[in-house]
Amino acid sequence: MLEHYEAGWKDRDYIAEVQKERGITKAQAVKWLRERIPPERYFQKKIMDALHEEYPDTYIVKVSQGAYSIGGIPDIMCIVRGQYFGFEVKRPVFGEVSSLQELAIRKINASGGTAAVVTYPEEAVSVLKWRFGEGKLIL
Repeated sequence: MLEHYEAGWKDRDYIAEVQKERGITKAQAVKWLRERIPPERYFQKKIMDALHEEYPDTYIVKVSQGAYSIGGIPDIMCIVRGQYFGFEVKRPVFGEVSSLQELAIRKINASGGTAAVVTYPEEAVSVLKWRFGEGKLIL
């Protein structure tokens, strides 16, 4: 369920689709989806694996969040061809970007790095390809 990027697909519309298909209320559809959509860490792992596969020389780490970390820092940090990339990963349908995350992304991009909000591996890979002039940005 929701494993790959699909052009033109809108996460928020999925709740209504499930509601209609299953003949349930919106609250029931939300509950049903929350139980079936994998957690954010699942998508983080898939993204990290895809980035390594596409760019084997990538330095990539999952940034740990905790009481002593700086708020808003993207979940995944990688260095590719000497350039910094930060990816804030959001769970399909339910993930929302906080104001601290938006601010961090703006600051990273303004300082010459590249940061983006992604959900699927294809999105993250497209950011690198776009930055290196090797493909189209699909966000």
